[in-house]
Amino acid sequence: MGKKAKQNTASRTDRERAIEANYFARKCGLTKDEALKILRSQDR
Repeated sequence: MGKKAKQNTASRTDRERAIEANYFARKCGLTKDEALKILRSQDR
């Protein structure tokens, strides 16, 4: 039998951040890119 594929945690966090950015963009009337940029700047 083949090996089990490893879970990629980096892509999971990116997906969660994208979902959060989409919600934030809709709520505040921003584009997805603007919301993602704001969320990234908060992480630093």
